[in-house]
Amino acid sequence: MFKKWEKIYLTRDCVTAVYSDPRTLIVRCRATKVDFYIISAHAPYVISPTNCSKACEWWVIFLNIVSNTCISSIPVLIGIDANYVVHADASSGVGDVYRLGELSPQHQSVCELLNNLNVSILILSSVTLGMSS
Repeated sequence: MFKKWEKIYLTRDCVTAVYSDPRTLIVRCRATKVDFYIISAHAPYVISPTNCSKACEWWVIFLNIVSNTCISSIPVLIGIDANYVVHADASSGVGDVYRLGELSPQHQSVCELLNNLNVSILILSSVTLGMSS
C-alpha cells in the first residue's frame, strides 16, 4: 500500500491504447500500485424521435466494446459526451439518471449500459461547471 499523499506518476510507457475508433478511445494506465482504464467517448446525436437508430445502436455497440475490452476487476473512468439530456430538476448530478417528462429514444440503451457496467454517475455540464453556453 502507498503512503497518504504519496505521488504516483504515469509515464508514456504506462499508458496503452487498447481500443480506438472515431467515437471511442480506451486506454489502460498501468504503473506501480495503479491499474485502471480511461474511456473517452462521444455519442452521436439523436436527429429526431423518428431518426434515432444510429444513436440508439451506438449505445448498444459501446456497451459491447467496453464489456469486451475492459477487465471487470479493474476500475474504469469514463468521460463521455453522451448527447443525452438529464434535466437539472430531476437529477442531483451524482448517482442515477432521472428523467422528467418524455423519455428520449436512446433512454433504454443508456440505462442498459449503466446497469450492465454497474457504474456510478457524476454528471458534469456547463451548468455544474459554472460555464455559460
